[in-house]
Amino acid sequence: MEIVVINKPEGILIIPDGFQPNLPKLLDFLISKFGSIWVAHQLDKQTSCALIFAKNSNPHKLLNTRFQNREIKKSYLALIHGFPQWNEIMIDYPI
Repeated sequence: MEIVVINKPEGILIIPDGFQPNLPKLLDFLISKFGSIWVAHQLDKQTSCALIFAKNSNPHKLLNTRFQNREIKKSYLALIHGFPQWNEIMIDYPI
């Protein structure tokens, strides 16, 4: 196995916080389980998501290249409270 995919809940840091580096983070947990591990991409602490980590440099380089070239497609799901006036809507803004 050369990659690890994690279902990260919201509120969990991935890498050290610049202002509070001692806060718990997912990277420390994964290192304790798998040894050396590389972050292939990341999202904000407040975002729940599937995250990809590489266990060595080869898949890490490949994943970085594919993310950079937009070969890996990401989609986001919004849960909406209430009843919107539309059946379908596309939002084309950076998250």
